[in-house]
Amino acid sequence: MERTVEIDPVGSRESCGSDCPTFVAKWEPWWREQCLEPLALLATDEYLDRVGQKTRNMVSKARRLYTFGEFDYNDQLDGIYEVNLSKPVRQGQRMSYGYRERPRPISRPQETCHRHRSSWWGAWDADGALRGYVNLVILNEVGVVNTILGHADASAVVNGLFAHLATYAGVDWIHYLTFRTSRPSLAEFKLRVGFREYRASLPTGVAA
Repeated sequence: MERTVEIDPVGSRESCGSDCPTFVAKWEPWWREQCLEPLALLATDEYLDRVGQKTRNMVSKARRLYTFGEFDYNDQLDGIYEVNLSKPVRQGQRMSYGYRERPRPISRPQETCHRHRSSWWGAWDADGALRGYVNLVILNEVGVVNTILGHADASAVVNGLFAHLATYAGVDWIHYLTFRTSRPSLAEFKLRVGFREYRASLPTGVAA
């Protein structure tokens, strides 16, 4: 039986910042479009029940090797660039020019609230070097994986990042594209770290 879930990407606007209306106007229609087909979703409250022993071992290894946390994008430009360049080919495709160009600082951070924002999460080794990162777009109940990359030499770092997001990102769901559009190796990885296929819908009355 196909799993279905109702997800509200907007929620309360009582504590919104001045840029939240623009942020929601951009991402809420995008989410509606995503919901037209089954999605790869991770239920954060069921994360530990969904992963097997292999993934648990990888997460334990990652937690021994790295420190995880949220960061300010402008503070980690060199680290992001190093991670991007560490592997020229990923999932069988050459890294695009945007990843091979040094990241530029954000001149004016958006004034958004905790429930509507673009957040950055990283993993650092014992020397303080960034070894992996995630750009997670938070839409109220769901965090959308916009970008996730690990350094080519950083073992288990992506497993650790997903485990950290499931615990600390403050969302009920994490969305990572679809199984249908994923290469077999990526689809298998998603299953291992707790993602399942759901048909998502929006609550009645949700609008940008």
